[in-house]
Amino acid sequence: MADWVAISSVVSSASVAIAVPFITARNERKRYEQQSLDARRDELRQLFDSSIQHLFKGYDVLYSIGRESVEHRAGRSSMDRLRALGRQLQNETWLIAQHGLRVGLRVPAGASLAQKQTEVNRIFLHYAFEYDNYLKANPADASALPPSPHKEAFAGIRDFREEIRAFLGVVPPLELPTRSPQHAQATEAAIEAPPS
Repeated sequence: MADWVAISSVVSSASVAIAVPFITARNERKRYEQQSLDARRDELRQLFDSSIQHLFKGYDVLYSIGRESVEHRAGRSSMDRLRALGRQLQNETWLIAQHGLRVGLRVPAGASLAQKQTEVNRIFLHYAFEYDNYLKANPADASALPPSPHKEAFAGIRDFREEIRAFLGVVPPLELPTRSPQHAQATEAAIEAPPS
């Protein structure tokens, strides 16, 4: 009988010694996969945050150009201001294009998110080209100043933002708990009851 106990003890110890590393390795692999997915999600969130920020900065430049074009047509604008806005537009358009390339590399091919980003980027790229040509050609001619597409850009940014929300998932807003009618009546009755 003692031999069976010793043999079963050795067999169980050997099976534990063999099984534990395999189970541990499998659990570690799952943990590493989850960490990798979490890191990719964080990278995408940071990329989308930065992309939206630069799109809104670019929108602000487009809006400023729209306001300045009204002043320019009225003869109250300086060429230095128009050129400064042109430089800002070029800088933001460059950053927006970089973000567009990064988004295109990191999301699945054909994703509507990448398509919305591309649509918005085209607005900025097209207008930056037109505006630059205007400044190089004849900036004194106010009628040749291309109209700012700030309204189209804003609509495109809004659509892109909604695609980001759908892609990443958004935490729903916090809802305050509501009281049942019975609870409300009982609370009011307790408040109105004279102290005993």
